[in-house]
Amino acid sequence: MRRADDSKGIDGWISSSLHAASEQATSPFEIRAIYARWASSYDEEMLANNLQSYKSVTRMALELLAEGGSLEQDGPMRVLDAGCGTGLLGQHFCAELRAYAPGSLHVHVAGLDLSPEMLKVAGEKGCYAELREGNLNDMQPFAGQAFDLILSAGVFLAGHCGAEALGPMLSCLRAGGHAVFTVRSSLFQGKEERFLTAITGSGCELRSASVMPYYGEIEAHVLVVKKPPTLVE
Repeated sequence: MRRADDSKGIDGWISSSLHAASEQATSPFEIRAIYARWASSYDEEMLANNLQSYKSVTRMALELLAEGGSLEQDGPMRVLDAGCGTGLLGQHFCAELRAYAPGSLHVHVAGLDLSPEMLKVAGEKGCYAELREGNLNDMQPFAGQAFDLILSAGVFLAGHCGAEALGPMLSCLRAGGHAVFTVRSSLFQGKEERFLTAITGSGCELRSASVMPYYGEIEAHVLVVKKPPTLVE
């Protein structure tokens, strides 16, 4: 639920008028328009205000890899950055993965985002094998594809996506694969059952939901989800 003073953001803190507008959006059309204006300055603003969401997601993903999670397949590990924006998560994940396992792991990273302007910036980072424009609520650009690991940062929050987007997103996860994604605490609190129902309804299980640094003064839950390997894709 939005606070009475939206000028302070959903969680009582914002970094700009565009940040505030993104939280107050009521449709994908509004989101596209906001991010079209924000794309050129987005990275600078995020980094100036100590964005941590993509680092939190990467940290949890690397812990999974250290356990052997999402590596039980032939060929390159297929990773989807769902709601990739300007590619900060994909860039950081690839850099940390190279440091974690230099030269020993082949990765195919794909990105999906609603904003073509944000995707253009992501493409300039050189870490994505493919980038596609689309909505997480249907995932049509990746229909029928199976990923070993799905990552997402800054997508599940007011004005963006709720628990209803988990079904389409997790449908792209292969049996035995994992998803790691942020859910803003203001959205997660009081709606845990909706998220859990969406996860189990997708044939997956929740492994953990840890509160971790997100952006500026804001924290978020980082959920780790697994699709059991016994399921048929």
